[in-house]
This record gives sequence, C-alpha cells and structure tokens, in this order.
Amino acid sequence: MRHLLRCLRQDPLEIAWEASREEMGPTYRASRPGIFGPAPRQAVGVRGRLRLLGKRGSRAWRRPALLPEAAPVVLVASTGNQHAALRAIDARLADTPRLLLTPDDADRSRGWRHPVPFLLAPLALPGVAAAGRRAGAYGRRSFGWAADAYLHLPGWAWMLGRWMRRGGVRAVVIANDHSHSTRAWQAAAALAGVPCVYAQHATVMACSPPLAFDAALLDGVDTLERYRAAAARTPPPSFWPAGKRTEAFLAGPARFDALPRAGAGQRPAALGVCTNMLDPFASVERLLAAMRTRWPGRTLRLRPHPRTQGDALAAQHELAERLGLGFSDATAEPAAVFLAGVGGLVAGDSGVLLEAAATGRRVCSFDFGGTTDMYGFIAGGLCPRFTEPAGVVAHLGEDADDDADASLVRRHVATAGTPWAGRSAELAAGVVRAVAAREPPAAVWEEDAGLGDARHRVWRLRAAGAEAAR
Repeated sequence: MRHLLRCLRQDPLEIAWEASREEMGPTYRASRPGIFGPAPRQAVGVRGRLRLLGKRGSRAWRRPALLPEAAPVVLVASTGNQHAALRAIDARLADTPRLLLTPDDADRSRGWRHPVPFLLAPLALPGVAAAGRRAGAYGRRSFGWAADAYLHLPGWAWMLGRWMRRGGVRAVVIANDHSHSTRAWQAAAALAGVPCVYAQHATVMACSPPLAFDAALLDGVDTLERYRAAAARTPPPSFWPAGKRTEAFLAGPARFDALPRAGAGQRPAALGVCTNMLDPFASVERLLAAMRTRWPGRTLRLRPHPRTQGDALAAQHELAERLGLGFSDATAEPAAVFLAGVGGLVAGDSGVLLEAAATGRRVCSFDFGGTTDMYGFIAGGLCPRFTEPAGVVAHLGEDADDDADASLVRRHVATAGTPWAGRSAELAAGVVRAVAAREPPAAVWEEDAGLGDARHRVWRLRAAGAEAAR
C-alpha cells in the first residue's frame, strides 16, 4: 500500500517531460501530426483526452496485453532508434538472463493495454489536479494533449514496480530520457528500489531533463556537459532519492559500433540527405533540386526521420520519385546500412551528422529554416552550416581528406581514437552486469573527480585499461 501511495503522489508532468515542457514543444508537436496537424485525427482538449482514456481502458479490458515474465535484466525499447541503441548491448549480454522489450512489444511496455492503470486512474486524479495547479501556463495547456497520459502514468508506475519486485528484476535499461513511455520505467524503478541504467539512443538536446539514473552510459564529454547544464537549471525529479548521484560512464555510443568507416578516396559516390519533422518542405525541395541539377547522374538518397508520417512522409516520397532520388525508409533500413552506401551527407538539426562525421563521411548542415543547432555541432566546429544550396553543393562536391578534427569527434565519442573504438557495447554490457550484481565498476574504469559534481559521479576509461584492450 505504501508503494501505491508513493506512485499516486508522483507528479505525472515531471515524468511526461516531453509533453509538459515548453522547450520540448516544437519537437513534440512535429512528431505527432495526428494530434497537432492541420486535420487532427485524435482527440484534442481535456474532455477529448478523457474520452480517449475511457476508450483505451475499455480496449485494455477487452484485449489486454500484459507484461511477459520478468528476467534479472530488462531492456526496454519502445521505438526503432531505441531498439538500435539497445540491440548491441543486448548481444553483449548473451551470458546474462535478460528480457529485451522491442517496439513490437510497445503495447506491453507502454501499458496502454494493461487494465490495472485505468482502474487506478480515478485514485490518481487528486495528484494530477495538484500537479496542474503547480504547473506553469504551458504545463496547464499540456492537459489538452496529454491528460490521458497524466492519469495513466501513476498507476502504470505502480504496476511496473510491482512487476519488477515480484519478478526479481535486478536492473532496468532504457534508451530515452524524455519520453513518458520510458520515463515511466525510470520512475517505477526508482520508486521500487530497482537500479535503472540509461543508454543514449541519440545525441542529447539542450532541452533534455537532468540525469536521474543509477548509471548513465554517455557518448562523451559533450553529453556530460549538457546534462550538467540541465542539472544546474532543473532540480532532480521527485521520484529520485535526495542527494543521490548518477554514476556517469563515458563509454561512447554503442549504437555506433556497427557503423562502417570511410575516409577520403574510399567514400562511396552517393550522397545522403536526412530531414526531420521540423524542416519545411519547400526548403527540402529547394536543396534537393539544386543537388540534382548539379549532379544529374549521381546517386542521391533522401532519408526522412523515422517519426515522419502521414502527408509529410508522402510528400517527401513523391519528391524523391519526381527528382529521381533513392528513398531510405528509416523505419526499415538501419542507419548502418544507409551510411555504408553514402560518402557525404547533409542534414539540418540531426544527430546523424555526428554518426557520419565520426565514421569519416563528408558532412555539412543546411539551414532549412529555423534550424537551431540544438545539438551544438555547428557551434562546436564539428561541421559547417550553409544557408544556401550552393554552399552544400560546393562542400559535398569535394573528396578532400579533411575529416572532422579528431579532438572534436572525441568530445562527442569518448572511445574515438582509442583501442576501445567500436567496442562501446562491450563496455556498456560490463556496466549493466556490475549494476545488476551490485558490484563496483570494472578495473577499466577510473573516477574523474574533476568532471564530477554534486549530481554526477563521472567515470572514464583508464589509460592502462585501454592498453590492456589492445
């Protein structure tokens, strides 16, 4: 009963960071055309969301999708990108009893098909209402598109914690820090006393929440600095024990391990263009038309963000056909396969710029309109940005041996240029095993007190450990 009361008292807006924070608004709205598009297909407004909650609850009773049997280690991936981040770690845990929940299990991992959270929703109402009164103007507005999630989350957190305890779960691994579908697992684990490990599924944005995990597998120092900045402006969530520090490991991105390298003279002739939901279609068309005019016979491949859908996706597909471009479906073609086929790449605000730069591709950013450098690649000198297609054409038309500066890449990829390059999944799996066994970090790690602070204890690879890896 005490555990249930603690869950019901949680602030669901704090858990549903992506939905309730104004700084996340553009990305959140752009990725949900069914709610915020010109012709909304889903309920909008508090009453509409409550009706939707009732419909979902009814469906959960008629056709439930319950959680499978637990394992000592549980890895949770509710999207394709998260699955890509955890798949490599999962493969390195072959000797560990574990359960990997993939996007195919999303009905189970998100709890929308489990009847118990809907039964508990009326009990969560007082806490949700109190959270709404404490919230700012944007937080209160967010009830119009997330009231159903806010009422569902407290009961779901309790259900998850109960499942973890009864199943003997020793560690939970998630790959997203801001979506409520994964933060529910984070909160549930903290409230149930089960260690939670975070592995990045993408480059961290400036608007990300602060770290509140037992262990965090970070790409590099740049990521750590972004989380330290988040901690400086935002207190830890209420579900996180007061005074507890996150153990941050600079392990490099496991999702990069399988990416093929290609330097000058070895790069494929094809060029890639990656877009996201915030890029205006007219600007995308202008850039692609200029590239096709410059290279009428060259292979050009367009790859929209995996969450691009509906009319926006159809328009880009039609554009690719009209200009004779190859089309990469990010929901079906892995990033490693796409990158293996291109020697240069242009994108707006996208973590794919780092993936391409770190593997020797020639990269640049294009300002599609409103591009904000949310990942800091331009300010940090990782790649140039152009405001006109002519600049992109001139830059990608060369095959010079001027890969991104190794020190700049290493800020983003801790293992770059070390004997551990391409082995981040191995390091990550070792951390997960240690967390699950309640053991200290392996000997390859050493604490860096200079990078740590009151909210983070930072671990980097020992020089001796790196030598031993040769």
